[in-house]
Amino acid sequence: MSLLDIHLLKAPLRFRTVLISPKHRRFPCQSTVSSNNETSNKTMFPLPALKMFNSSHRKNENNDNGHGLPFSPIDEEQAASSYSTTSSLLAEHATEKLKLTNRRHRWQQWNLFRWLHFGTKDVVYIGLIAAVVILFASAEDRYISSRCGGLTYTPAKEAVVLEKAKFHAGLNDTTRFRGDPRPELEDAWDELLSAINIRVDDDELTKMGRDASTAVKINDGKGGYAGMLDIFHHLHCLRMIRIGYTLDLYPAYQPMLSSQMGELVPMHIDHCIDELRQAVMCRADVTVLTSDWIDWHPKPWLNFNVEHECVNWDNVFQWSKEHWYDIKKANLVHPHFGRFSNPMAPTCSSKSI
Repeated sequence: MSLLDIHLLKAPLRFRTVLISPKHRRFPCQSTVSSNNETSNKTMFPLPALKMFNSSHRKNENNDNGHGLPFSPIDEEQAASSYSTTSSLLAEHATEKLKLTNRRHRWQQWNLFRWLHFGTKDVVYIGLIAAVVILFASAEDRYISSRCGGLTYTPAKEAVVLEKAKFHAGLNDTTRFRGDPRPELEDAWDELLSAINIRVDDDELTKMGRDASTAVKINDGKGGYAGMLDIFHHLHCLRMIRIGYTLDLYPAYQPMLSSQMGELVPMHIDHCIDELRQAVMCRADVTVLTSDWIDWHPKPWLNFNVEHECVNWDNVFQWSKEHWYDIKKANLVHPHFGRFSNPMAPTCSSKSI
């Protein structure tokens, strides 16, 4: 047995075919043995190691015709030794392979356990985070709902946007809504009330819990029911109070002083005052007013010009304007009294003064 054979047998099984050069390789278990110019086939030991075992480096020096075989036959002792060594190597390789398989199996089990363990924890954490986010969002929504009338349904809720707004309500402040009756003052109030009448559809009426059988239908070909945002009614009431204590300056309201309707104005004003009281208490503005010392007044002076939490008026007005209908063309018909010919009280405008 040559040194190459020994090294091949000692090398790991997977490397043996690599260590043998291509010219030394033979077909498995078959070799041709020639002796005395006669050729015969002899089957070698069917061992895995002998399949790769190449003895082409040997030369049969005893061949009579000088054409020696590319290898010398292996005797029984060498074959037994080779078989024993090969079996040992194969057993060692099988053991290593089994250990590798066991390690791989344990690693796969660990990966599964780790995924189940940490994956479950991740799911729990994500669930907790989602729950906290939903809780805070729900709390904020409840807060906004409680501040913006969300406990009752209104189609105008989408127009409600809270903002900070500074009041200009000092005793000496001036705005276009203050002062003696004048055309500019009436124009300002006309503008405020220009979107007072809105159209409510069937679905909105149902959501508000109103009775469609008694609701006033708008007969202008577009359908819906007559409605009004309460904020516009509050503004209307304020205007009526203003007109009430200077009624002589508003000729358009003079017919109400006739014997037939003489009690209407006082009743209307009384209604408006108490309506506004309820509205103010309902909204309950909890902004804190503080007092200051001023040079020209000996008593504490309330500071009215402070920031409040308010609903953006422009948003509400725009929403109402988009849902507005012309009441003069609405063709409102009472089921018993017929068409309503005077749908609104006389309009107070600059022409009324």
